[in-house]
Amino acid sequence: MRIFSLTAGVALLCLGALLAAGASAGGPQAASPSGGATFIVTGHGWGHGVGFSQCGALGYGKHGWTYTRILRHYYRGTQISPAPETRVRVLVADGRASLELSSHSSFKVRDATGKTYPLAAGTLTLTAALKVKVTADKPARALPGPLTFLPGSALLTLDKPYRGQLFVRAINGKLRAVNSLPLEQYLYAVVPIEIGSSGPAEALKAQAVAARSYALATRRTTGDFDLYPDVRSQSYGGEKVEQPSTNAAVNATAGQVVMYKGKVITAYYFASSGGRTASVQDVWGGSPEPYLVSVSDPYDGVCSQHSWGPYVYSGSTLARKLGMTGGVLDARTVINASKRVSTLQVKTATRKVALTGAAVRKTMGLRSTWFRIGVLSLTPPSKPAFSGAGIDLSGVARGVGPARLDQRLPGKAWATARALEPAADGTFTTQVKPKQTTEYRVVGAKTSSGAVRVVVAPRVRLEVGTAGVAGTIRPALAGVRVDVQRHGSGRWATISSVRTSPTGSFSAAFDVAAGTYRARVGAHAGLAAVVSAPLEVTG
Repeated sequence: MRIFSLTAGVALLCLGALLAAGASAGGPQAASPSGGATFIVTGHGWGHGVGFSQCGALGYGKHGWTYTRILRHYYRGTQISPAPETRVRVLVADGRASLELSSHSSFKVRDATGKTYPLAAGTLTLTAALKVKVTADKPARALPGPLTFLPGSALLTLDKPYRGQLFVRAINGKLRAVNSLPLEQYLYAVVPIEIGSSGPAEALKAQAVAARSYALATRRTTGDFDLYPDVRSQSYGGEKVEQPSTNAAVNATAGQVVMYKGKVITAYYFASSGGRTASVQDVWGGSPEPYLVSVSDPYDGVCSQHSWGPYVYSGSTLARKLGMTGGVLDARTVINASKRVSTLQVKTATRKVALTGAAVRKTMGLRSTWFRIGVLSLTPPSKPAFSGAGIDLSGVARGVGPARLDQRLPGKAWATARALEPAADGTFTTQVKPKQTTEYRVVGAKTSSGAVRVVVAPRVRLEVGTAGVAGTIRPALAGVRVDVQRHGSGRWATISSVRTSPTGSFSAAFDVAAGTYRARVGAHAGLAAVVSAPLEVTG
């Protein structure tokens, strides 16, 4: 089934490249959110997780396990048995306008009638007309196809050298080339790409048996080829990718396959399990397979992809990654028995959406569905706080390890305010008593939420005095300008400006007529501008 082999092949190709080049896989990059909720994505493993873990096999090999023991661990209840010798046909070119086929030695071509012609060493260019120069003193002529090219003492080359024969046919004016060769020789050019060539011999043998089994179980039953040369089947690189160590592994296990109840199994494999493989039912649904269950994989950590992240996103960035508009306010994972994400529940300002773990992996470019999304968020208060008075801050700290609340005064560095104890669902409410405008954030083990600014204002009290109006500012602020204003004609007009005393009191002398008055204090010393409650004077 193509959906399975496609997923398997992606993981396998990448693992071989990792081990060969020491590179890390692509994926989402860390980004610092500018504000609001912060989402932290971490995960384990690489690939679909079903069956044989290549990193785990390398680890088991380093711990002295034999290839048969490795295979029986991943494919439960199976046996290693011999299979008859066979050939496979691998699609190596398709939809091409022309092909260049060459050999360093003389070779042959056989047409559809069975007639064979000798060909000199060199390069032959083919088009859909299938014209071949088979007589030295005569021009090339069309041969009835398909054509079979037979090697001489050197390999045939079509973009790269291949063991075995090459079949070429024209289909709707385009050329298709198929490489036919013994299964064992095919595996020479598969195993080094899929797992690399430098691992323990027993791990390489286990890969050879798994790849042989997978090829036999998934080859096409109709058409002019059996296998694709890429992740749709298994990665196949031709003779130039062969390595002595992997050739030896193939030879040492020649003809051996993994069987369950007398049938060659579909031996799914992948790069890294993250510490536990997945059951086929948890990944692709349908009926369970007794030999494809979730098993512990304690030595998988030999590869760098055992754990990955954190990748940090703002709510708007996460929404874009998920193909959504707006911003994500919350995200919760639903975990299956194999520790993978079956569903991601996403909340935005306008809707709630449930996405499958597989869909999230694809859209976000994650290495596996064994991921978690931690959330750090802090909700801005709906109104300013009065200096020294308590105000509640609410938020979420889920899946981020121990969490704390930090605070920062203007011009100062962040400092810890207090540890947080979120509820089981990650929500929390905590009270703060800022004395001046202060920023707050929630901090987890790896990163923090965006900052929330709590605007703090002084309390201003205004009343009728003995010769005008009087009032106080708390906290006491000395020398602060206070504008006493009167409302009239639809606007507030300043009728007197005074300064506060060292105790924060003030008074303004004027004849107080009937009307509405207030005191206005501008921003000062980290406190926001504020006005008193209106003072109504009736006469």
